[in-house]
Amino acid sequence: MLIHFRAARAATFGAVLLTALAYAVPAVHAAPAAAGVTLHPAGFPANAATQLTNEMHAAWQITQGGGVVVAVLSTGVESVTGLSGKLTTGPNYVPVSNPDMTDGTLLASAIAGSGPTSSSPIGSIGRAPAARVLSVRIADSGSSAAAQQYQQDGTWQDILARGIRYAADHGAQVIVTDQGGLSDTSALASAVAYAISKNVAIIADGYYGTLSSNPVYPNDLPGVITGRGVLLQGIPSPSTVFTSKANEDALVCEPENELFATGPGDTPYLIYNDYAATAWLAGTVTLIKAVYPRISPAMIARALAISASYPPAGGYDTRVGFGLINPSGALQESARLLKLPAAAAPGPGVLGQTARFGSGPPPGVINAVQHSTVKLAGYSGGIVAGVVLLLVALLLRRRWRRAPVAAQFAGGVPAVATVETGMPIGRPADYGSPDRGAQESQERGAGSGQDISGFAGGYGYGYGYGPPGTGQPDPGLPWPGQPEPGQPEQSQPGSWQSEPGRPGPGAVPPGPAPDPDPDPDPDPPVA
Repeated sequence: MLIHFRAARAATFGAVLLTALAYAVPAVHAAPAAAGVTLHPAGFPANAATQLTNEMHAAWQITQGGGVVVAVLSTGVESVTGLSGKLTTGPNYVPVSNPDMTDGTLLASAIAGSGPTSSSPIGSIGRAPAARVLSVRIADSGSSAAAQQYQQDGTWQDILARGIRYAADHGAQVIVTDQGGLSDTSALASAVAYAISKNVAIIADGYYGTLSSNPVYPNDLPGVITGRGVLLQGIPSPSTVFTSKANEDALVCEPENELFATGPGDTPYLIYNDYAATAWLAGTVTLIKAVYPRISPAMIARALAISASYPPAGGYDTRVGFGLINPSGALQESARLLKLPAAAAPGPGVLGQTARFGSGPPPGVINAVQHSTVKLAGYSGGIVAGVVLLLVALLLRRRWRRAPVAAQFAGGVPAVATVETGMPIGRPADYGSPDRGAQESQERGAGSGQDISGFAGGYGYGYGYGPPGTGQPDPGLPWPGQPEPGQPEQSQPGSWQSEPGRPGPGAVPPGPAPDPDPDPDPDPPVA
């Protein structure tokens, strides 16, 4: 379910002009609350608004938000007086015809409007008037079918997630959104975590719905900063009030009294309720980021909580959080938090790094399980012996595989022999079995063309090459088989043998080689 956190607003020029003049003076003049409006039961004193105004002016003596990019994820932002020259328009994830960008423009103006100019004396001033704005359109407040398709569960969360990721990747230090709902998705939770991991503070509009105890997203996701609106005496109260619901996601509270803002076409507006409260919160966070750009969202939240004015009984209340927002106090607390050392300073109640609980001598080495030293040594020796035997076996096997090469080349490297086209490569198995020779030829990768030890045609290690199914050598190729029947073991002067049991290069053994292990079921030749 998508909840539209709509700005309560009124486009009345006369009231706006009077309000702008009222805000132009440092002091805040008391004004009675609108008929039927009850001040928040927090019990803030009558001068709370005056104190808050002075705290904001004090913060502006330090910074007005210069150098910070505030991403406004809403209905889109138009370039109006107060935002001209410092507005960047990002992607539009809700492409509908004739979009209404009033909500996003008002929110951006209330946060970062630079105030009156010579050409527009009624230009609105935001809570961080020197900040820049990145507009990402993620919503449309219309009721058309085209707009409603983007408001379905599973759709609006993914669109908001895309907007958060875009803003985090394009220079935003603060993200503000006025969209939320009662259900979460993994995409939205992941996007929030991603932005926070990049040190981006996320501000979510406070919930003004009817279900006070339900979680609201993204407000209730870890790391998101959310406030609650309260009515203060001394500044104009809205004619229509939507009560900010008590919820455990409230960090601090902010005035939901009227603020001056500029809408599309430079139309002056009064905004109040949730948008006014969000502007105070987002503006204060922007001021903190301007002075301390590397401060984490968690430290910002802590600074806001510690510095809050008028903390409730018990320190926290779901209606007002930790108290009323304090812009200048939040800047001071941020500085103090950033100076905290990683370890506590020595002093009363602080133990040294070598200290331990309890008294008496330090504990010795703890053996959780008792093992026999003799058995462990025996097991270790057995393992070492096994490894040695394995290495010896591998070495002997390697030497056996290469023995025919050494024997054949003892008298010099013969001329390079090549295998004929279509013939398998390999040795006749058991020195004479044509079929097993063909099988090994297949296993060794017949016809690979790899040159080994002077032989072209792949695996060979000095073995001969035989045509399929015969086990006989091609004419003129050496035959590394066993001694032929009737031949002497040693070479004789003038004999055709070049070494024991091997025919000389270019010679053909007298008669076919016997097959001591005939295979009754020969394998097919390797093509």
